[in-house]
Amino acid sequence: MIVEGAADSPVYLEISEAGATIHPADDVWGLDTYQAEAALVARHREQWPRAQACVIGPAGEKLVRFACVENNKWHSLGRGGSGAAMARRS
Repeated sequence: MIVEGAADSPVYLEISEAGATIHPADDVWGLDTYQAEAALVARHREQWPRAQACVIGPAGEKLVRFACVENNKWHSLGRGGSGAAMARRS
């Protein structure tokens, strides 16, 4: 999957068997990674019982060059500032 462009406000991408959908993420912006992951998984758990989430935290939101992407609470994609790349708005 290739995602191009940038959103004007915080969003997240839901990828499922039904396709891909972009949703507003204003309510999880500013949360730490544990809180953001729990909120997103809870939001989709009823429809998708095995739902998981890859999230960024405040470091990614602030475009820190070494920000990580986190998932399943303890797993990190931590090289190259991928968390900042996910938050980039322009």
